[in-house]
Amino acid sequence: MQFLAKVNKQGILSIIDAHYPRYKYHLMSLANKTVEIVIRKEQKMSTDLQRKYYWGGILGTLGESIGYNPKQKKDMNDLHEMMKWQFLTYFDKKLKCNRVHSTEKLTTIERNEYHEKIRSWSQEFHNCYIPLPDEWDKQNKEFVERTEELFV
Repeated sequence: MQFLAKVNKQGILSIIDAHYPRYKYHLMSLANKTVEIVIRKEQKMSTDLQRKYYWGGILGTLGESIGYNPKQKKDMNDLHEMMKWQFLTYFDKKLKCNRVHSTEKLTTIERNEYHEKIRSWSQEFHNCYIPLPDEWDKQNKEFVERTEELFV
């Protein structure tokens, strides 16, 4: 489990108040157990612009190319699930099965890497060029607003 905290000038760690009840409950569930603590700088989560580009620029472009209708939420959700299974699958050793990472939990860097994998795969296997974010945004200003309703 992850929690946000602040480190003051004296190096003292304080859990951010909004997360304190979850933090305390989780620690109580680990009573008398050895735990691992990892401290790193907070990672920025995916931005709204990245999400809009993903649904409109990436899935919309790929969907049109392979026969999906980018205006149909079901088509876009199906394509979204396929891309997650293609590029965000990992083996869970504890459960001994394949699982899929949530796109909502990707950091901005992880999201950019995910987008690049889809762009490369689309070009190689479907001969479908997906424009880069700035190229797509300039060409599709009106579509950017419409993609908000496609969010899952």
